[in-house]
Amino acid sequence: MAGGFGIQSIGGVPKDYPGKVTAYVLITCIAAAMGGSDIRFDSFTLTMFTSSLYLAALVTLFSASKVTRSLGRSWSMVLGGTIFLCGAIVNAAAQNIAMLIVGRILLDGFAT
Repeated sequence: MAGGFGIQSIGGVPKDYPGKVTAYVLITCIAAAMGGSDIRFDSFTLTMFTSSLYLAALVTLFSASKVTRSLGRSWSMVLGGTIFLCGAIVNAAAQNIAMLIVGRILLDGFAT
């Protein structure tokens, strides 16, 4: 369970974990919060490439449940795998950044 609520140790005595905020924990959290953004590169193209995966996840979030209800779980997984395969093919054959972005969008189409 999240946060350790409801967990009891043997003997009924809760174990004390020293959850301290160290420099390592702080740096790790900052790096995770940056979400893969690289400070050295500040371009619109790189931002679109990085964000295209999240954009596809946002779009499919609203339609995935309807597709799963109408097709069923097995066929939705087949559809997601097919779209993922198409994205992998587009990425492998990419000649420019636009093809890479489209391939990344397809990689996440129903794959989540």
